[in-house]
Amino acid sequence: MFYSDYPYSWQFIMAEFFIIIIGRFVAITISYYMFNCFKGDQANHLTFNEITFLSYAAFIRGCIAFGLVENLNGDKFANKKVIVSSVLCLVISSTIIIGSFTALFKNWVLPTPKEEESPRKINTSN
Repeated sequence: MFYSDYPYSWQFIMAEFFIIIIGRFVAITISYYMFNCFKGDQANHLTFNEITFLSYAAFIRGCIAFGLVENLNGDKFANKKVIVSSVLCLVISSTIIIGSFTALFKNWVLPTPKEEESPRKINTSN
């Protein structure tokens, strides 16, 4: 593998992970409520649970971040290999872990409403 000899920094990976989770949740929530100030149909507004699910779905993005760190100038960044390997590890692990739990998270945050069972009327007229 091409990146197998690159050094890793688990502290950096964990810091990235928590910064991304907190940052994306805050950014999506704040931007939604900023744009929510504009007049619009109330039927188009989202609930907090829907915004939470949108934030969760945004966590698995990462190929652009990997492409950007791959294009860093190695002369200016002494630890480019650590950054590249850590971002690659974060992108792969977040895609696999968070992506595999998306359906469970959706069912937990946005449960489908159960249909109310109404008793069937028995037709007694002949």
